[in-house]
This record gives sequence, C-alpha cells and structure tokens, in this order.
Amino acid sequence: DLELEFIVTDVNLNDCSASIGSGPLCCDENTECDITELNVDCTSCSDNNTCGFFLDFEIINDSEVSFDLFIENEFYDSYGYDDLPLEVEGLSSDSQWITVKVCDNDNEECCAIIEFLNPCYEGSGEECSITEVSAEFIECDENGEAYFHITFDYNNVGDENQFTITGNGENYGTFEYGLEFYSVGPVIANCETELEFIVTDVNNNDCSAFVGHDPACCGDDPDCALLELSLETTECLDDNTFDLTIDVEVDGEINDFFDLFIEEEFIGFYEFAALPLVIEGLAYDDELITIELCENDNPDCCLLINILNPCTEEGNQQYFINEMEYELVFCEENMITMMLDFSYGDNNDQFQINSNGISFGTFSYNDLPIMVENIPADGVTDYTFTISDTMIDDLLNSIHVGTLACDGDVILNSDDITLDPANIKSIKAYDITGKLLGLFDSEESLRILDVDRSLLAGLIILRIDYGTQIVTKKIVRVN
Repeated sequence: DLELEFIVTDVNLNDCSASIGSGPLCCDENTECDITELNVDCTSCSDNNTCGFFLDFEIINDSEVSFDLFIENEFYDSYGYDDLPLEVEGLSSDSQWITVKVCDNDNEECCAIIEFLNPCYEGSGEECSITEVSAEFIECDENGEAYFHITFDYNNVGDENQFTITGNGENYGTFEYGLEFYSVGPVIANCETELEFIVTDVNNNDCSAFVGHDPACCGDDPDCALLELSLETTECLDDNTFDLTIDVEVDGEINDFFDLFIEEEFIGFYEFAALPLVIEGLAYDDELITIELCENDNPDCCLLINILNPCTEEGNQQYFINEMEYELVFCEENMITMMLDFSYGDNNDQFQINSNGISFGTFSYNDLPIMVENIPADGVTDYTFTISDTMIDDLLNSIHVGTLACDGDVILNSDDITLDPANIKSIKAYDITGKLLGLFDSEESLRILDVDRSLLAGLIILRIDYGTQIVTKKIVRVN
C-alpha cells in the first residue's frame, strides 16, 4: 500500500537534489489470477427451443468478488463467486457449438473458455461427416510404446457428441467432440507395422474416416553410422544442367558402398572412399530436388535432404540449410540445453526445430547460434533434430544427436568430483543465447580465459573439457 519515493542529493549541496516517485510494490508470491476446472453441464432442449446449463469453476487469487459471463463472445451478466455453481436458463442459439467464457470481474487477463454442443441445434440437413483426420507422433514411453495426437474436422455429429478411435485391432477409447487434439496410446511401435487410426461417431457407424501412418519405432534403432549429408550445387550451366558435389560424415563401422537416389530414382552405388563425389549433368524441372543416400543394402540407414534446383528461378536464390553443428552446453533437472549453429542462404526470416514429434521452438536466422532448451535427457530417446524454414516448403535439414543423459557427456553437479586443473584440455565460454565468448586450449601456458570486457553483467556458461569427461559451470559476471 505504501507509495515509494527515491531522492538523489549531492553530499555538499543539499539544494542540489531531485526525486522520483513509484507506485506501491507487492512481492507476495502466487498473486496471479487463474481460473481452472471450468465445467459446463448442458441441460436438454426445452419446448420453446431454448436450453440451459450449469456452470462451475475454481478461481485462484481473484481480484474481485464477482465474475463476468460471456456467451457467444457477447457479455451476458455478472455474478458473485458465491453463486457458483450457477444455472443459466433460456439460452437461444442457432450455432451447433456454444462458446462460454468467464473472466474475473473487469480483469481480461484472468479468463477461461469452454465450448459445448447446443442440444437445440437441428443442423442444416447435411449428413454427419468426419474429415481431414491426421496423426502426429508425440513420444515413446519408457516401455517402448508410442503415443500420438489425433486431429480431424467434423460436422452434424450424433446426439451423444462422442466418437471412438480404433486401429490395428485396438480400441483407444471413446471421446467427446470439441478438443483441439486427442492423445492416443500406447500404440504398437515395432518399426514394422503400418499404423491406422479410425475415427467413428458413436451414433452413426457410417460417419467415419481414417488416416494411415508409417511404422512407429520405439526400440533400439538399427545401427547406422551415417551422421550428416553435405550437398553443394554449381550454378545453372549453359545447357540448363548443373553438377552436384556429395559428401557425408560417417562415425562407426559401415559398408564399403552407398546407394544414391535422386527424386526417388536409383542413380547408382559408389564407394565411401570416393567421397566427395561429383555427379555431373543433372537436369530436373522441379524447384526442389530430393537427394537420399543409403548404406548399401541397408534401407534403414539413410540420410535425405531437399535442395533447390539452381536451374529454376527459386533455385537461383540459393536457399539452403547445411553445415549444422551442435554442442551440449549444460543439464539441469534432467533437461539438456544445446547450442545449435548452421549456415543458411537467402531463406525466410525464421525456422523451426523439431525432434520426435516435439517442437522446440521458432527462431530467427539472425540469432544464430541459438540455445535449444528443455530437451528431456532420459537416456533412452534417440534424438534427430530437424530444422525447417517456416515459409519455404521442404526447405529443411536434420542432424543426429543420439541418446542424451545427464550423467554421461554433460555433468551439471560437479562439486563432488575431484578434477585436476592440469588435465584441462579446453574451456569454452558462452552467454545464455549460445554465443561463444572466448576459449583457451591446453597449449596455452596460462589458465586465463580472455572474455570480451565490453560484455554486460549476466550469466556465463563455462564448458570445461577434461578429456575423459566434460563439466559445465555457470558463473555470474558483474561489472
């Protein structure tokens, strides 16, 4: 409640002074308002073609003693929290779905919304329809079973407002229409079985649609030593063809040969020892060309990249994502933070990062290198990160990182570890955005890290390489 003021006065001249005021400060914890467990229980349609519903919810840290009710985005009335649960009667609407929103009185920052099926809706005479079913792989659990998100469009569904999801001989349950997506699982994940997901209205078996999905794989992936595929094209030549230079990074044992496919057409097999390889005189009409390289006779060990055709107008703009590099920076509460960098061409402003069905955010190319945060380090999940442009379709590339564990390559709590400073191989320093601030290696005589003196105060991450293990330390720079 106390209004604050700050006065600056010269110690030799009391009349040399100025002041500024500030409103009261409040440091109490958990002061943010929140509405949870919003629930609507809809009654049946009455004889006068109106309906009603019972409304209830939980309020945390409300700023008023009342709340505002909105129906179909229009203000309906205000009620006291003591009125809950609340019955609303005589509601008339032509919509199939009715939207209800409640807000803490005069507080648009503290609201919740729910949608329910209008029992008085008679429809437009159209038949029930379920369309545009899609299935998105989300994650593998510790038992090696997969989970998916299912979405779809629908219209004029049955009176019970429910549907089932089935597939591959399994019934994944009965659900109510109206959610943004539906979580389904566990789903078979043996790397072989083609998956199907069938959505069916409970009142009309003919109102149904399905989608297929490639096999899910949650067990140990087949050994694959291919790490990164690098491609470089010439400019479009006078005969409207171009040459392609191919190189690949390999780690581990591998066949002596690889198979090359361009636009899903087998081009030939070549020796890894012949890399980098130049393929001359390529001619294609499509703006984007798919290049796939597989270990010979091992279709489960492949790398695929889409490149722009330099002989098309779009290809001349040189869009690309390549030369990807990453470094695991630190781990906290079993969540990895990874520094990622790569080179790019005349791309759009932003790109997305995804792995195993999880989005790790949207970033600006200008911010590279970036920090990718909150990567679960369960020691089981095999991570391949895909970077895709947000506007240019099929402009993407991937980098394989592998399985992450906080007690392996990245160590956060290192205070109990006895380490000899004489064994330090290198130290790298990063700011919180992933920018490299400075480094030193074992050939330097002094253990001094030269960091830019112009840096502002803040968190600095030190990554100390002892050869046999890597230790991460977080320090705070003060000016």
